[in-house]
Amino acid sequence: MNTNANNPQDQRNGAKTSTVHLASDLPSRWLLPVGAIAVSIALAGCEKPPACGDTSTAADVHTTLLQQVQKRVVRAGYGSDDPDGVLPGYLRTVKSELVQVVYEGYNAEAKKNICKATMRVTHDDFKPQERPILYTSRLTEDITPSGKRDTLVEIIGMEPLIETVSVFAQQHYLRHRYSGNWNGTYSCTGVDGAESGPQGPYKQDVTLVGDGINAKLERTTKGGGVEVLNGTLSQQAFLEGKGQNNADDFWVTKFAGEIQGKQLTATGTLALPFDPRTMTTAEVLRRCELQLTQEARK
Repeated sequence: MNTNANNPQDQRNGAKTSTVHLASDLPSRWLLPVGAIAVSIALAGCEKPPACGDTSTAADVHTTLLQQVQKRVVRAGYGSDDPDGVLPGYLRTVKSELVQVVYEGYNAEAKKNICKATMRVTHDDFKPQERPILYTSRLTEDITPSGKRDTLVEIIGMEPLIETVSVFAQQHYLRHRYSGNWNGTYSCTGVDGAESGPQGPYKQDVTLVGDGINAKLERTTKGGGVEVLNGTLSQQAFLEGKGQNNADDFWVTKFAGEIQGKQLTATGTLALPFDPRTMTTAEVLRRCELQLTQEARK
């Protein structure tokens, strides 16, 4: 890194450029939403703001990108319920660098460096993205508990990068948040109040398999038949399908519920199917409940 390119004395010889590379293996505590595209950091033992190409400045620009992406994805309805940290885990794999860093000057009254650069963002999921950005870094009057002064980095021009990374981060979240096995119980009341026998209540262990937002539950019935349910998973869960023991014993099943953390709770019914030939209304046979827990992520 050429730090001389960011020294105010370089104004006499014209603006210089430098490149700052930054990986994104950041602590998850950094991934917190902020209200504006600006970030404040502690500055140790210095009465001037960090230089335009300083690694701490580049780190703040990168962190601000991740903060804004996380905020946007959560605002879209994803990532707020994320027990395994799928979204922060994805953001830590995003990389960025500042290239062609130019020191534009120092505003003595505002005590800020004025900078411009091209920000390049990379990830295996998408082609490298580049945008010109303007940014400033200045000292604030805030003092941290350790006695260090803070600096504030403000950025203009990052919005297209935020939008691109947000789209791919959301897709990643949906591919992984609900995937895997959900294990638990499937219980139903008896038919017409029956308390025992083939038409009595039952409870059995089942496994629902999540693949992205798609889900499938298949079970063997007490009567030796098979029931297969398909549906979708998000903050809400929906499943429906058919079951059959023999040619004369068949039904349709529907469940609806919600997911909180690793728990899926849904209620539903087993009913005779609607018969268009006789216009017979579907008759509910059993009322049922699913209680499932998502397996730990490997």
